[in-house]
Amino acid sequence: DIAENGATRDGGGLYNYWNSHVVPSWGTATGNRAGASGGGIFNRPGGNIGIGNLVIADNTAIGGGGGGIGGGSTIRIWNTTVSGNDTGARGGGIEATSALVLSSSTVTENSAILGGGGINAPGANVISSIIAGNSTFQIEGSDCSGSVDSSGNTLVGNNSGCTISFAEGDMIGTPAS
Repeated sequence: DIAENGATRDGGGLYNYWNSHVVPSWGTATGNRAGASGGGIFNRPGGNIGIGNLVIADNTAIGGGGGGIGGGSTIRIWNTTVSGNDTGARGGGIEATSALVLSSSTVTENSAILGGGGINAPGANVISSIIAGNSTFQIEGSDCSGSVDSSGNTLVGNNSGCTISFAEGDMIGTPAS
C-alpha cells in the first residue's frame, strides 16, 4: 500500500520517472499529498504507467492537477476505484495531460477547483466505466473536461464540460444516485 506520504512537488505517494515502466496493482494509494500534481500517483511525461486493481482515495494535489492521479504520457487504468480525491486545479480524480485509457473503473466523489472533478484529459478512451458524482466549483465539467471517446457501456453523469463520442450501452447525462 502507498499511504500517508507527501511531496513538495509532484507525486505525493508515487512518482513514475521519465523512461520507466511501472504497474502498481492490488492495493491502495490513500491519504497522500503533493504540493503540485498527482496527489496519489504522478506519471512524468515520458514515463509509462499502468494502474490496475487499486483503490486510489483521499489524496490531494494542492497546486496542480490530478488529486488522485496526474501527469503526462499515456496513463492506463483498469479495475480501479478513484474516489474522494481533490485538487486546486483540474482533474480531481485524474488529470492526464496526454492520453488516458480507463477500463472497468469507477471515478466518483472527487473534486476540483477549475474543472473536471472526475477526469480532465485532452483524449480519454473509456470502456465499461462510471464517471459520476464528482464536483467542481465551476458550473460545467463536474464529471469530465476535455474529450471522451467511449467504447461502450459507460456512465457519465454531468457531461457539460467535455465532448463525448457515444457507443452502444452508454448512459450519458445520468446523475449518480
